[in-house]
This record gives sequence, C-alpha cells and structure tokens, in this order.
Amino acid sequence: MDEKAVRKYAVNGAIYYAKNMIASKKYDEVIAIGISGDNEDNVKISVYYVFSPPIAPKKMTDYVTLDFVQNKDSFNAFYEAATVTDEERHRILVKSRVEILKHAKKLNTLMNNHNIGVDQRVSLCFGYAFVNARYI
Repeated sequence: MDEKAVRKYAVNGAIYYAKNMIASKKYDEVIAIGISGDNEDNVKISVYYVFSPPIAPKKMTDYVTLDFVQNKDSFNAFYEAATVTDEERHRILVKSRVEILKHAKKLNTLMNNHNIGVDQRVSLCFGYAFVNARYI
C-alpha cells in the first residue's frame, strides 16, 4: 500500500497501521476502524478485524456504527463474530497455498523465458523472500 493511499484514505490507513501493529509482534490481532465523511450527515464507518499482515483483513459488514464499543457485552458479541474460526483459518491457508503455487509457476515460466539459470533462481528467490520477510 503506497504512502499516499495510507494518508488520504481512512480505511487504508487504519488497515496499514493495524498490520504494522501485528508485525511489531506486540499484538496478535487488531480492530481497524476507518471513519470518513465530510459532515455529520455523511459519515461512513468501516470496521475490520486484522489478524495477520499478509492476509487480507476480515471486513465486519454488519458493523457500520460504533455501537459495538458501547459496553462489554456488545464488544464481546462483536469480538465473537470477528475472530477467525479454525475452519476459516484452514480455508485461508488452503487459498494462500493455491495462490503461492500459481505465482511460483508464473515466476518459473518467466525465469525460463529469460534464460535465468538454476543457480541464479535460488539467489533471486531467496533475495525476494528475504526482502519481503518483514511483511509476514
């Protein structure tokens, strides 16, 4: 996500900072709330449950107000709806694996087309993984 999008758009910024909070290892999960609008009658609230930096956050479409933070009971109900079940985690992991394999095949084809040797492939892939490790 580019810096301009983070500064200019409430949801982008909220998710960006939530992912960075998790990446810091101080938090395992974060609720990101983006509030936008130009006057009291034109306000949009978007709520997301963020649980892993590389995985898209879970948009909480049933929450368009801040009523869920009114009291402990309403927050607990929100939290129960927000947290990712083992079944959802499994589905996300399977989907992620499929995506990784798809991208690996494309990368392999690209490197074949550009005559990149096996030794160079290892270095390139390691370098790419090393640079992007901070996002995992």
